Amino acid sequence: MLNRLFKLLVLSVFVINLQAGELKRYLNYDEAIKVANKENKKVLMFVFSSHCPWCLKMKKTTLQDDEISQYINKNFVFLMINQDSKEFPEEFRAQMVPTTYFIDPKTQKALYSTVGYLKPDMYIEELTFINED
Repeated sequence: MLNRLFKLLVLSVFVINLQAGELKRYLNYDEAIKVANKENKKVLMFVFSSHCPWCLKMKKTTLQDDEISQYINKNFVFLMINQDSKEFPEEFRAQMVPTTYFIDPKTQKALYSTVGYLKPDMYIEELTFINED
């Protein structure tokens, strides 16, 4: 009986952690586009640079926020891509980082973008704004 309760407790903690969840992310543009087309979702592409302190702050705060990660996982295919990498799609080269692009996977065109670090409350406003379309 005690063993069964312990297993149930461990399983409950695991499920709660999954619900709070980490942000499901893709690191490859082509793969994210393919998945977005299949799931009929927009691509949310977060562009960062390795040398950008605001990018790091946004990754460690805003993108780790439970409400943000749940909303993104439900409504978008999330692509996190380093602008300095060889795999970066040149048509989305950002003037400043971090930049978030919302991309139509069918046309592969940006529908909207935001520039700079955003706190969770501001970021969720941007996410819900673009998702209303």
